[in-house]
Amino acid sequence: MNFEPGVRRGTRPLGWPGRKIRSTKDFVARSGIGVIVNPLSRKHREAPALGGRLREVLNGAGVVAEAGTPGALEAAARDFQRAGIDVLAVSGGDGTASFVLTAFERAYGDEPLPKVALLRGGTMNTVANGLGVPRGAPEKLLTRLVQRHSRGEGLDSSARVTLRVRASTPVPVDPPATPSPNGSRDESRLGFLFGLGLGYGFLEEYYRRGDPHPTPADAAKTLAHLSASIVTRGRTAKRVAAKVPISIVADGRPWTTRDYMTILAGTVPEVGLGFRPFFRMEEGVDAFHLVGVHGPAPKIVARLPNVRAGKPLGADCAEEALLERATLSCPKGGVVRYFLDGDLFQAEGDLEVEVGPRIRFVAG
Repeated sequence: MNFEPGVRRGTRPLGWPGRKIRSTKDFVARSGIGVIVNPLSRKHREAPALGGRLREVLNGAGVVAEAGTPGALEAAARDFQRAGIDVLAVSGGDGTASFVLTAFERAYGDEPLPKVALLRGGTMNTVANGLGVPRGAPEKLLTRLVQRHSRGEGLDSSARVTLRVRASTPVPVDPPATPSPNGSRDESRLGFLFGLGLGYGFLEEYYRRGDPHPTPADAAKTLAHLSASIVTRGRTAKRVAAKVPISIVADGRPWTTRDYMTILAGTVPEVGLGFRPFFRMEEGVDAFHLVGVHGPAPKIVARLPNVRAGKPLGADCAEEALLERATLSCPKGGVVRYFLDGDLFQAEGDLEVEVGPRIRFVAG
């Protein structure tokens, strides 16, 4: 899972402060590297002056935009598109990157997106880990990027497909769900890590325990408590890990309709805390890895070391496949609760998960 504090992912507005771009003309003159900052990500919240330091690092080689609302984020994306930036750098965690890429895909339309550099401004930075981004503070990573860009050096990059998730009938989370970049809940969103069932319940419990600013330590404590509760059949497990009846059609082939403990999909190997359920994404194919976990809870807990090692749970506990498209539905109707890159959502009706655009990420 990915854990970006500052907001309880998917439960209240992102609330970024306003853009720091005086005019499109001024921006075009300074194009090169465009940086989107989320000041509510962990590192920006702990160091409010970080955005200013990133501007100093750029030193005329680009511009920093702090998008204050979904509309402001889309406006910044249009500015960056008109300027023809070479690299889009994102200072924030996994949820921030998801919102930014969704807005930029909309702004760029049929044009390919620029190369993307993740500056590790969140808490866990799970997607950055999966892409091999070096460890380091955002200003350190940006300094390396600016130096290489200014010298005209080639920027090593690797291509990775995204997930596109569509909900047929989204319904509000209480409190209201974080809006999509254009302020609507009914459009698709790009991301890298998706899940429902236990995956959703874990994040919800993690945010509850760490409210208002959960940390990696809170994530580890939540995992330990939940694992123990599953083994002892405790109250937390009954509330968080209850199986969900789901029907899955995977690339046109129906899977067995059954009660799943969790269903996870990803285009990067790691899901957080060192767990690597998407081990087949090492193959670099234009697909996502879908894993449906249905085995007995104690047996799954006992096999968690396999998941850390990037090995399958086994056919008696899970079904998995590389896919281009999957449709998930609840045969009994009702609301399906799911997460995408740490944000929490719920929807009535079908969920469509498919391969999104291929994006080139700067290796660092």
